[in-house]
Amino acid sequence: MRLLLHTAPGLGGILQKQLQSSAGNIRFLSRRFVSDKNDLLVVDAESLQEVLTSRVVEDAFFLFLYRDNISPNMQGLRDLGRVLASAIKTDRWQEAIRYRFDQLPASRRKHRVVTFRPVVRLQGSHVFTRSQLRATAEEILVSTLPRNWRLVKDNSLVEVWITVIDNEVWGGVRLTPDYSKRYAYKQYHVEASLRPSIAAAMVWLSCPRNDDVFLDPFCGAGTILIERALAGRYRLIIGSDKSREAIEVASSNIGPRYKPIELHQWDATSIPLEHDSVDAIVTNPPFGYRYGSKESNKELYPAFLQEAGRILKPDGRLVVVTTEDKLMRHLIGQDWRELVTVKVWVLGMRATIFAMERR
Repeated sequence: MRLLLHTAPGLGGILQKQLQSSAGNIRFLSRRFVSDKNDLLVVDAESLQEVLTSRVVEDAFFLFLYRDNISPNMQGLRDLGRVLASAIKTDRWQEAIRYRFDQLPASRRKHRVVTFRPVVRLQGSHVFTRSQLRATAEEILVSTLPRNWRLVKDNSLVEVWITVIDNEVWGGVRLTPDYSKRYAYKQYHVEASLRPSIAAAMVWLSCPRNDDVFLDPFCGAGTILIERALAGRYRLIIGSDKSREAIEVASSNIGPRYKPIELHQWDATSIPLEHDSVDAIVTNPPFGYRYGSKESNKELYPAFLQEAGRILKPDGRLVVVTTEDKLMRHLIGQDWRELVTVKVWVLGMRATIFAMERR
């Protein structure tokens, strides 16, 4: 089956490496970027389940339509409508719908009325607008689909996503549940909380092992902690934060699951753990916008890195995401070996994931 995958902007490369190194038979075909929204990957896979083993995947769609010759003018919009109408009559569309209904509970698979809605995205220089693209998609779907299919604004059984980037168009039927269900553990939030797919990617970069002692010293809502717990076995997960509110939120999200796990109200620059006692530190320190300041980060970051170097084992890994790119590069210096850097978008800001080892 051919799938269109969404992940957080900047994580396409990590997702590609994950899928190519997995035990499944997944073939990577192409990758695109929707500004501030998603990285898009097209893959061939034997099943949806083997793709969703990666928690870096946010959404998966059965790809029933692709063209790379759409003009940016109004004629291009009309051509796109005809292409969509033709695609809905193909076997690939029928297969997409079968897969979609296979994802539903048995009690919901038989419907006299099938509700649907199009979701459209438009990137590049085009004469037509996103509203015009949506109107065209709605018109074609309403006129082409069977009479028992009904257009609704939300909560539809079938979502048809149309993405236009420059002269390319992708059409996919959404197979995954909505974002809140895929990451259902995140019921409570703190300001500047990290996107779960980014947390999952950072955990992967830490090279999880079955005997890990794992620490997030700026744990916030607990997203990184939970993604580490979901990544596989470990000896102990420790989350800490200077904020009592953050610890309470993390505790609520974690609940009784993911044992053994500990939460502490600690200062990240003075952590009461022994030297060389932690296998991996993965964290999201203040960027200096919503929490802290650029000025305070000049003191916080070096103090934190020094403490991380003290408690991390010689073969341990430190993974940090931050917008403080210049400050981090200045501080890494002689004490850390930079392994990987990944450019990502976090809360609408350009950030960098640093994966490092002690020298």
